[in-house]
Amino acid sequence: MERVSVVGSILVDLWLTVPRLPDRGGDVLAEERRLFVGGGFNIAYALRQWEVPVRYVGWVGGGSFGRLVSESLRRHGVQQALPTVEAADTGFDIVLREPDGERTFVTTPGVESRLTRAALESVDWPANEITYVSGYDLLYPETGQAVSDWLRNEGRSHRLVFDPGPLVGELAPERLQVILDRTWLLSLNRREAFRLTGHDTPEAACRALADRSQASIILWRAGAHGAYLYEAGGDGHYLPPYRPRQVVDTTGAGDTHTGTFLAAWLHGESAFQAGWWANVAAALSVETIGPATAPPKQVVKRILLDAGSNVPDKDRP
Repeated sequence: MERVSVVGSILVDLWLTVPRLPDRGGDVLAEERRLFVGGGFNIAYALRQWEVPVRYVGWVGGGSFGRLVSESLRRHGVQQALPTVEAADTGFDIVLREPDGERTFVTTPGVESRLTRAALESVDWPANEITYVSGYDLLYPETGQAVSDWLRNEGRSHRLVFDPGPLVGELAPERLQVILDRTWLLSLNRREAFRLTGHDTPEAACRALADRSQASIILWRAGAHGAYLYEAGGDGHYLPPYRPRQVVDTTGAGDTHTGTFLAAWLHGESAFQAGWWANVAAALSVETIGPATAPPKQVVKRILLDAGSNVPDKDRP
């Protein structure tokens, strides 16, 4: 099976459950704390749930957070392509989670935010490698410049999977266009698509994105309202949602959707069926707290088998 390379940053999330956000200059006692590995690990984890070979092309620090990342990569069978930076540590997020599920973030970047073009060029890249890039990483001054410069020269030999992320509006237009010109699979949510195109409907947004990029496949995600699949040269198809029992935490649901879609496609599913697998997996992921919560392939498969005739068919009217 083909390998996927995840380029960019993996960092640690320190989750604190609080009764409320503290007032300015105030204090509040956390009711619970948890440590998770997140960032680029979310999509790597989703792919590994389908036993897709994955390697991480990014820096990992030698401190306590970096060791947590390295152990998670080893435990889940993700290859670490670059050596550990022993003299520095991986960065972290502080996540304040309120009783209603709302989350507030403070990010402290570490060595993962300082990826260089030389480091990227030191890795062996087979022709047509499937390579994942997140818009978050393009915002880092060093990593963003390194990735865009590297892809400007090498990107057309990759099948690039790009998730712009919620801060897409802050990306430098030239840097963003370099990525879009080399994108094979574009996965983004409704808000992100609107920021890029000014269109709120999936049909119009996907047509505009197809005109602006080289994407062969566009996944437009709308959370609880399902998704829309657009394939270049073909028609678009609505993918109805699968309803979770209870929404606990939506962190990483988009990563689960993208990773599951790609994994199912690599396992031979059509793009349409892969999109339905992705909808189910993303719905299940929001039932669990944490960023990397993609369900195993067997769990999703059992749900699809139980659904029987309720599985959507793109040829139905």
